[in-house]
Amino acid sequence: MNIERKLNILFDTDPASGGGDPTKPDPVKPDPAKPDPQKPDPEPKTVPYDRFKEVNDAKLTAEAELQKIKDAQKAADEKKLQEENKWKELYETKDKEVKAKELENLRLRVATEKGVPVNLIDRLVGATKEELEADADKLLEFVKPGSPGNPPHNKGGSTTRLDIKTMTPEEIRKNAEALFNQGNAKD
Repeated sequence: MNIERKLNILFDTDPASGGGDPTKPDPVKPDPAKPDPQKPDPEPKTVPYDRFKEVNDAKLTAEAELQKIKDAQKAADEKKLQEENKWKELYETKDKEVKAKELENLRLRVATEKGVPVNLIDRLVGATKEELEADADKLLEFVKPGSPGNPPHNKGGSTTRLDIKTMTPEEIRKNAEALFNQGNAKD
């Protein structure tokens, strides 16, 4: 170190040497081979490749399994949604069929009560019993009873009388109730 003294001031003539006061000892520099317990290690310790590969493979396997689980859950959710839509469609279809059958049943009951000819039952229009009855009354205004092809108005009951004289004993036993009701009926 080249130091000059001028007026009791020390000057470093070689700035690259680091300077300093030659009367004082240099500060203690830590030994790079011994880590300072107060300072964190600036360089991380290296991990052996085998250990790194083992941890990395485990991570990749776990990520792959997680992705499989997510894909399976997504597929199950989609399948469930499709099944719910199928059930909904099936319900709507069956509901329409049931309502159509109920309306047909109601139409038949009203036609039977009003005496509408069988070939005109499909012409009855309405969604409620009252509407169907009103339409049956209008339709019956145009149908003349006793005309060819139209049976007479008959609101229930049998029009044919049973003749006991032409029946066998077995037929009499079979039709006993009808014969009894026929005998008690007022003509």
